[in-house]
Amino acid sequence: MAGLGPRVLQVLEFASARAPELQALHELSRDGRVTAAADAKLETQRNQRRRRANAFKSHKMPQRLRATAKRRVAGAERCRQHERRPHKLLESRSWPPDGAPGRPVWLPSHVWHAKRMKMIHRFGHVLAAHRADKSVSSALEAVRQKATLHDASYYRVIELFGLPQVILEALQLVSDPDGSDFHGLRFLAGGEEGHSMLYHEDQFPEGAIAPVSFMWRPLKADYAHGEFKLHEEWQSTKRQLWLWVHPAAYMEAATAIAGACQTIVGEDEEGVQMLDRRGQLCRLKLRGRIADELVASLAEGHGVINDEQNEEMDGAGSDHDDGFLGNETVTICKSNRRKLLREIRTAGKGTKSDKVVDTIFPCDYPDTQAGRAYWEARASDSYADQLKKPKAKRFNFAKHGVMSPFQPQWGTLFSAQAPAAESDELMLADNASELACVLRGGKYMKPFCFYREDNDAADNEETSSGKSIIPVSVPSLVRVALTFPRRGNVAANAMIYAPSDDDRKRFYSDSNWQGCDIDLSKRKSKVKEPKMDEVS
Repeated sequence: MAGLGPRVLQVLEFASARAPELQALHELSRDGRVTAAADAKLETQRNQRRRRANAFKSHKMPQRLRATAKRRVAGAERCRQHERRPHKLLESRSWPPDGAPGRPVWLPSHVWHAKRMKMIHRFGHVLAAHRADKSVSSALEAVRQKATLHDASYYRVIELFGLPQVILEALQLVSDPDGSDFHGLRFLAGGEEGHSMLYHEDQFPEGAIAPVSFMWRPLKADYAHGEFKLHEEWQSTKRQLWLWVHPAAYMEAATAIAGACQTIVGEDEEGVQMLDRRGQLCRLKLRGRIADELVASLAEGHGVINDEQNEEMDGAGSDHDDGFLGNETVTICKSNRRKLLREIRTAGKGTKSDKVVDTIFPCDYPDTQAGRAYWEARASDSYADQLKKPKAKRFNFAKHGVMSPFQPQWGTLFSAQAPAAESDELMLADNASELACVLRGGKYMKPFCFYREDNDAADNEETSSGKSIIPVSVPSLVRVALTFPRRGNVAANAMIYAPSDDDRKRFYSDSNWQGCDIDLSKRKSKVKEPKMDEVS
């Protein structure tokens, strides 16, 4: 037990005894024969001694190159994450689009629609086709019960600024010369939107371009007495006219309007100024059961702006002298609420959705270049889908007597009735549908026996001279709407047959009768009676 040593260690005495030894060890470590240059580098690296292909901060640029890089990318985004933010993407994809010229344009409501809708590329825009969580019928149910809001900002705007008389003379060259909504003085108030059809200069009724919606920007001088009344110098006051054109026919319409303005104005410096307002004006369409109530609530009078607020908004003026402030919301009919509600009720009564299907551009306009391009593209896609099927699964259109299964050939209607010489000329044309024009307007339908004029239209329309400016020899088409009295719809490019006397008797006698199947073949047509649960 005595050889184990003391059980208690005196720390101070032990450290003082070891101090000379530690001092000698430190002096020996600083000697040049013991140390090397790599030891200093290892000291600075500390725990970063494992081999690496890059630094810890890969995005950090060396100090010697940092100043040059800042000057080079002064206006660039910080990183891709910053560039992919929703508001940054919307800003870069809005009009005018940055980057590639063929990149589709986003609407201001694209971020909201992209989360809820199926997006498609149409006419240079990314548009919402239908909801992703519900069927298309839910939109129809919403119209019947409440209301739907449609963002139609993809319609492109053409602005004409000049004297109203000069603008109307220019638009008369590209519209119906017998009169159109362009010549209505009530539209100068700016509280009502007009509709018209554009044509190439001096080519009416042929050379149709597209339907347009227009609206005059109101002037405060016309509402000095509360209601609209043209002031004394209205003919010498320049006004602003906006025209909304479908993007499929925008360039064609803009070229025709520019040519008409050049014909009227000539080389006059104070003529008509034509501006491109694409992406600067939004357009919303509200329709449904409570649409009138929503419009009435929006049209309620706002609070009166005091002098202090006027001073704050002095710098927010409009692009031309109209008398209104840029941040001011004006209800044109606020002085007469009863008149506003009467107009809303009349507009709802005149809705044609229950009587006839509204026309859709460009598919319902076969006499326009945009309409022909639409059907050619659709026929090409349908034909490509047909070729993907095996030959045994393809439908034999030639056997059933269908000459043009994917697009309508309107020229065949006139080639069958024309004489032999004229028929050969029609067949030699590249596209026979270009020879036909579409008659639009009730005044051109009066000579036909099948046309029945509405009572409201007869009261409002002025008495016409009865002299038609349409030559009889011009091939013309008349729009006809087909609706089923019971359930069913008409498919695209469907063949239509006139009902027989037997079909009429069965339709009126049997409420469950839904038609019959027609078997088309090279032989005699056979009619088969359908089953009770079968729809033809």
